[in-house]
Amino acid sequence: MCAVKKNPLLFDFDAIGRFNDLKEDVRILSDDYTRLVPVLGDGDPDNAFSLVPYEKGFHLLYALERRVGSEAFLSFTRAYLQEFKYGCITSEEFRLFFERYFKGEKKIDDINWDKWFHAPGMPIEVPDFDRTLSKASENLAMEWIAYDVLSGAGEAPTTNIADWSSNQITCALDIILDKINTDEASPLKVSTVTRFGEMYGMRETKNAEILFRYCRLAIQAGDEDILPVVVHFITSQGRMK
Repeated sequence: MCAVKKNPLLFDFDAIGRFNDLKEDVRILSDDYTRLVPVLGDGDPDNAFSLVPYEKGFHLLYALERRVGSEAFLSFTRAYLQEFKYGCITSEEFRLFFERYFKGEKKIDDINWDKWFHAPGMPIEVPDFDRTLSKASENLAMEWIAYDVLSGAGEAPTTNIADWSSNQITCALDIILDKINTDEASPLKVSTVTRFGEMYGMRETKNAEILFRYCRLAIQAGDEDILPVVVHFITSQGRMK
């Protein structure tokens, strides 16, 4: 996508958003299920289904790429696909192949494979992603929170988001929801949620991710007018468990 859009900042922006989603999964899952190599035991494997293997796996691969360089990592990826095509491998087999491919490379000596594979919780390394694109979403979220604090007495934010990607909009909504749910703040007032929805056409959007988040805001605010929208949404859309 970064290559298609010719914007490398999209990589960082997407990684930031997914990292925030990962934090939520880590918060609600048991430690056994937040390991990159989960401990399933006798439990229902479906209970372990989450973003953890995707996002912790991404952070491991990105950590490896940062050490050896993008070009070398791309060459490794091609060799890996050629070596293991049509088959499946274990995490340990991946590690051994990586170490053989980069044998003698001092930059990989500090990789703590055991912690990457088996430590519960968030990734053991988190790069300093560029926040240029996410900053606009953060600013919009804080503007609406500030407007809500003033009980709508001031001017409503007028930021034009017509050319924003759906990910930027969901990022702003996620920040508002995160502030409400983790900072022990009160839900937004119904008047604020209504004004927000009217300004950006939230109730009419066809994007399920945006509508899902807006409905959460409205429900927490106690907006009864959102109920028909919610009923239609939950009877016409499916989401990951």
